[in-house]
Formats: sequence, C-alpha cells, structure tokens
Amino acid sequence: MSECDWPPDWPPRNSSDWRPLYPDAIKFLWERFASAETGCDWLYAVLVSGDLPSIQEEVVEGRVVHRPLRCWGKIDFKVSFPIHALHDIEITLGLKSLYADKILVLWSKLGRLYELTVAQPEPAAQPELVEPEPEPEIEIEQPTSLEPEQPPTLRQQMIIAILRDALGDNFTTDDIIGKTKIVEKGWDAERKAPLGDASRRNDYSVPSYKTVGYTIEDYLRRPLVYPRRR
Repeated sequence: MSECDWPPDWPPRNSSDWRPLYPDAIKFLWERFASAETGCDWLYAVLVSGDLPSIQEEVVEGRVVHRPLRCWGKIDFKVSFPIHALHDIEITLGLKSLYADKILVLWSKLGRLYELTVAQPEPAAQPELVEPEPEPEIEIEQPTSLEPEQPPTLRQQMIIAILRDALGDNFTTDDIIGKTKIVEKGWDAERKAPLGDASRRNDYSVPSYKTVGYTIEDYLRRPLVYPRRR
C-alpha cells in the first residue's frame, strides 16, 4: 500500500493520535498487564487482526513519509524481557528490519481495545434495599422453542479443525493468544480445502483472537455439531 492509499476513516498522518510503539504503547501495557510478556502478546494479536491501526514512518529521498502497515501476519515480533531499550524489541519483515520507535499506533483505539477486551469495570455501589415480603411461587410452564439452534459457520468449523489437528479434542479457552497463533499458522492451508474439501475453498481473512475465543466457547458447549475432516 502506497502513502497515497490512506484509509478515509483514519486521522491525518500528522495527528497527535499516532504514537510510537516504543516507548509509548509498550509502557501503556506495562502499567496495565500483570506481566510484560502477556501485554506484548496481546499487542501483537490486535496488530495482526487489524483491530489496532498502525503506520510506518520512513525517510524517502530526504522527506518523511508515513505508510499504513497492514502485513503484521508476515511480521516477526520478538521481545527480550525485561525491556530496557529499543534494541530489546526485534521486528522483521522478511530480511528487512523495522523499528518500534518508527511504527506508530492509533492511541485512542489502543485505549478502547484495552477497555473492551481486558479491563474489568469496577462494580458500582448498590443502594441498600429493603427486602419485600416473599410472594407465593407460581410455576409457569415455559414454551418449547421451535426454532433450532444455528449450526456453526464454515469459518468456525475451520478454526476448530485447525485446533483439533494441533491439540486434539481436549482444549479450553485458556491462552487465547497462543491458540490464535496456531490458527494463524494453519489458516492459509485450511482455506484452500476446508475440512479436507477443496470444493469449499475460500478467501476468508485470518480470524481475530475474539473470533477464536467465542468459537472455542461454542465448541465446548456443543462439540458434536462440529464435523471432523474428511
């Protein structure tokens, strides 16, 4: 993507809402996650999924340009802990090195993603209530639902097929970031022949960690509706 192909819903290149990956975004996560490793895993996941917009700052022919960075699925992101300086963060795209202080992320979006997916709001103080006199219980017959539960989508079936290949049948929602990485690695091969059926080839994008999470929850609730490979 060239510098001209700027998404219309993004702020301008010179907006103060663009802040560097290091130190700003890394420090933001240090202060909120129990461990730096967990924070960096979460950061990499939202970058790969595209939920967190990012741009790369480069100097081309003597002028500074900013280009959207949308290939995180191909980027190798390694961090040496504890992080003391810029060189502790190694980011490479093929043979090209990228630098964390020249990669900018959308600061307001980073905060919203953290609040939506990680932070737990504190419960509001409840007023003290006087308990009313108990009323006699009346049994009400619940109507039987006539609408059958929807089967899992092909995308969900593909996610579970990849996880079954790697982990067997007994996996849980623990370490969603790690399981999302397993799905990412197997996604290109899976979409060419979903569940072993090449006639269902598709161009589905790599699912986000949120999609992987709720798909695993659905699988654990009703594993028998997820078909196995042919």
